[in-house]
Amino acid sequence: MNRLTDHLTCVGAAVMELGAFSGFLYFVKARELYYDLMESVTGARVTYSWTRVGGMRWDIPEGFEASPTRRSRKPAGF
Repeated sequence: MNRLTDHLTCVGAAVMELGAFSGFLYFVKARELYYDLMESVTGARVTYSWTRVGGMRWDIPEGFEASPTRRSRKPAGF
């Protein structure tokens, strides 16, 4: 997930370099949706400390499995 959010930021910056500021805003908004998703699991927005040697810190919240699908199907106007 962290890599995905990083790629959304980089592609958004590349789009902005081409002069499409609206495209940049769409990529940043999509990145924020994934930040919210990871925040619901880890409690942190950017620096995650969920995985540890020997297992996970705690279980994922109820309904987490459906969250990525639900968030990725949001309309373009989010």
